[in-house]
Amino acid sequence: MEIIPARGHMVTATFQQIPSSGTFETGQLPVDNQNYASVDAVITRNGVLIAVCLSIVLILVAVLLRPLIPIDETRYMTVAWEMSHTGDWLVPHLNGEPYSHKPPMLFWLINAAWKMAGSPSELVARLVPAASLPLNILLTFILGSKIARRSHASIAALVLLGFAAFCLFSSLVLFDQLLAAASLLGVIGLVDAAKGKVWRGFLLFGSAIGFGLLAKGPAIFIHVLPAALLGPLWVPTKTRWSMWYLSLLGAIALGAGIGLAWAIPAARSGGAEYANMILWGQTAGRIVHSFDHAQPFWFYAAVSPLLLFPWVLSRNVWAAALGKSGIPKDRLQRLPLIVALASFVFFSAISGKQIYYLVPALPFVAIAIAQILVNRQGVKLSEPGFAVLFLTIGLAVFAFALLPHKVSTAQIAINPWIGGLFLTMAAIAWLLRRNLFAVTIFTTCGLFFGAHLAGYVGAFGPFDLNRLGKQLRDHPNAQVAYSGGYKGQIGFLGRLDNPVVEVDRSNAAAWLRVHKDGILVASGHDSAKIVPERAPDETQPYRGNEISMWLPKK
Repeated sequence: MEIIPARGHMVTATFQQIPSSGTFETGQLPVDNQNYASVDAVITRNGVLIAVCLSIVLILVAVLLRPLIPIDETRYMTVAWEMSHTGDWLVPHLNGEPYSHKPPMLFWLINAAWKMAGSPSELVARLVPAASLPLNILLTFILGSKIARRSHASIAALVLLGFAAFCLFSSLVLFDQLLAAASLLGVIGLVDAAKGKVWRGFLLFGSAIGFGLLAKGPAIFIHVLPAALLGPLWVPTKTRWSMWYLSLLGAIALGAGIGLAWAIPAARSGGAEYANMILWGQTAGRIVHSFDHAQPFWFYAAVSPLLLFPWVLSRNVWAAALGKSGIPKDRLQRLPLIVALASFVFFSAISGKQIYYLVPALPFVAIAIAQILVNRQGVKLSEPGFAVLFLTIGLAVFAFALLPHKVSTAQIAINPWIGGLFLTMAAIAWLLRRNLFAVTIFTTCGLFFGAHLAGYVGAFGPFDLNRLGKQLRDHPNAQVAYSGGYKGQIGFLGRLDNPVVEVDRSNAAAWLRVHKDGILVASGHDSAKIVPERAPDETQPYRGNEISMWLPKK
């Protein structure tokens, strides 16, 4: 590329023609619009650095503006707290009972962070899973560099940051972002093995399986095993397939051994029911006929636009995808698509489904999208859809804010100035419409920040139990009872030392009369009325209903 004068100022000349390999040198992008190149060329040249830095900003926005969201986040934090309080690092517990729904890796990492920090800090704990966001961006860049060129990998890092769902779920206290890191490490190992570094590659692959098993159980096999088994479809060099599959068996044995090194002693320690659940029940229950989160086969097809948002709005991505015919000629470039499609098909066949179960597949989708964008000649379509999105949100916020005061503040907690913020973002998105990566990343970061800011000024209120948690911490010796289905909502927030007594609605008032020095927490419809003779000391909206608290009598 060279700089040439034009009409008294400097402009950027067009980029070089696409090499015969279909990829680009660092900083090159197939563009023929000067305004587009002037912004996006800088962004893509420094893509991984920009993506990592912005991901750290998003993490800080999430942990500073958003409370722990019941029920999942508060439950997992309570399990981590009970591990810290009891000192039992082998068997996780929830409310004093063995907790078999998830393996211990996340709880171990949170407790390790607490040990280093010197206290059970909520901020420190939330940063542990959230740190997977920049880590997974770096791992995506590393995998993309092994599959194609660094410029290709840099774009893949930007595409991954652009997935709003990936950023959102990575900022939550969940397990799937750890599983995504394990999946990326496993596939990186496969690529190394395919390039001749067999021992190192399959050692990394097996270790990644072990990490994935401890992070979220057998789901790791769905993300990485099909690619290993389908090696003849993508391995770029001549390979002794007998050696490949023998090495694969050894790697699976290594991974299983890592997982069983925890599971066997944990099963012995946790009892027969716990052993059955971690060794068989949880997996079989979700695959065959889910006891939790059962959804139809087509569920992931229906929610895929949300997973692919906002790239699904991009005219350039659609034009590149529809204009690209056939299977990639570069065999190695088939790998990300194989991983993503296999994850989609197998998870669709499993009974239990949640939208974030496919989060670990998104880094591979990002690499696939980067491939079709890099290989397309002439990315020149403007992207007005992002500006229209912000405009629609801004106008909707203004419309809600004009509703009667009770509705606009108590139910949706939206202020007119939030609408003005989104309208400002619409103007910026319009100015950036000729810059694909700039406008897409701005859309994701803008929506992330705007949604968290709107939540901080009110919308998170029905999910924020910190005020109740503070009241519990102020009464550390009080026995606590919960009516309304206890799932760990207050264990960590209240730093409770003893299990919570679960009482049904009809017995709650009687329990409080007997335990005058106890604390009763009740959630559900009209929870404030379950003790007829006494009004609650605290009542607040909670997940569409309300939650109330009765403190010890003074």
